[in-house]
Amino acid sequence: MTRGIVAGLLAMCGALQCGAASADAGPIDPGFDYHSYANVDQFRTTHLDLDLRVDFKFKTIEGSVTLELKRLDPRATQLVLDTRNLMILDVTQKATDVLGATARIND
Repeated sequence: MTRGIVAGLLAMCGALQCGAASADAGPIDPGFDYHSYANVDQFRTTHLDLDLRVDFKFKTIEGSVTLELKRLDPRATQLVLDTRNLMILDVTQKATDVLGATARIND
């Protein structure tokens, strides 16, 4: 009897949550990454150079990446990348489309 009550409560909670979520959510866009905070609709990676060093003893990966990007949205001023559980030590930006700009280091 107790199992039936618990199962019924769980089913009701699940139905309530699904109903609330489906009422607020629109159609699923297959081109959108729902698991990312990156602003992929504003920038596109056109080239990537990746250099990694794997240390199996300490279970770490160190490296650097150079990205070449194309701005898709001319109003976009901030690039957002997924960096969860990464320790970023330095970021350098080399502007190539701004007259007189050479490089800027972001802290």
